[in-house]
Amino acid sequence: MFRRSRFQGLWRHPDFLKLWTGQTISVFGSYISGFAIPIIAVITLNASPLTVALLSAVGMAPGFLLGLIAGVWVDRLRRRPILIATDLGRATILVTIPVAAAFDALTIPHLVIAAFATSVLSTFFDLAYRSYLPSLVRSDQLVEGNSKLQASASAGEVSGFALAGALIQLLTAPVATAAFLARRMPTARCFLLAKGDVGDDFRAAGVPLVGPDGEPEAEVVVIGGAEEELTYARLNHAYRLLLSEARLVAMHRNTAWRTAAGMSLDSGPFVLALERAAGVRATVIGKPALAFFGQGLRELGLPAAAVTMVGDDARNDLELAHRLGMRTVLVRTGKPVGSTEAAIADLVLDSVAALRAEARR
Repeated sequence: MFRRSRFQGLWRHPDFLKLWTGQTISVFGSYISGFAIPIIAVITLNASPLTVALLSAVGMAPGFLLGLIAGVWVDRLRRRPILIATDLGRATILVTIPVAAAFDALTIPHLVIAAFATSVLSTFFDLAYRSYLPSLVRSDQLVEGNSKLQASASAGEVSGFALAGALIQLLTAPVATAAFLARRMPTARCFLLAKGDVGDDFRAAGVPLVGPDGEPEAEVVVIGGAEEELTYARLNHAYRLLLSEARLVAMHRNTAWRTAAGMSLDSGPFVLALERAAGVRATVIGKPALAFFGQGLRELGLPAAAVTMVGDDARNDLELAHRLGMRTVLVRTGKPVGSTEAAIADLVLDSVAALRAEARR
């Protein structure tokens, strides 16, 4: 007796599976790059609203300008080489962004060209894969094929933005701060209060570091997730540097976070103490920043009232989103939730898992 395979239809079509896999990766890449490039411009290069609008425009322009011409070219050429070439081209272009950032060579023109070039290649890819499917499968398999391709597109639309946010978060703390200093204050000596290998990111960006022990001279004080590095001697020296007109830069303003041992102080209170004592205002790189939420809404193309922000930190994750008019959901998996924190959220849940049941109501 022969056992019937669980996989039927196009699941057993190797050429379609190759197309489906390539298209799925392409969709995720398109959404990630479309969301991430403008955000990187804001975080790393301090782009103006006009520049962000330009990046968004050049990302959409090829679809309008080249749609008909690209369709004619695709009809005259073999589809499969087009699909392979456009995917490889987009991957190559996008790789240049983190490489340039690592060498402090990332510029707004670079991002504009990258956004335009990836959009041009995406236009050709989209036209080619849609017309390639009928030549790849039988006519009675077209509905199944289009359904699977559309499912990938929907998954990419839902998840691509979240993945882009996660990737950007890798950049927003030490790397983005180092890039900011290298561009704005390239010769300034940096008194860095941060733990781990953060100093390696600063050295890679060419930022000259001093200290943290002793009493070195510096033109900028940077505070990140320092924890045990925030000794009285180091904080006091940072205070004296600020009195001597050094600038204060903070990677974030987070006040506390949950560890295995329980709630612990983060860098935010120490940043505030230095601001108050020295009479200065810190430049903050990273969340919470109103520009992040505003740009996210623009990229989604949705009004604030149609978007829900979910987080476990009422102040850092939800407060600015609430001010912009988004619906906010606070989950009790992070910081303690009291009446003040609960007042910021439209809904408080015990865990993210409860979201599914709430969405069905």
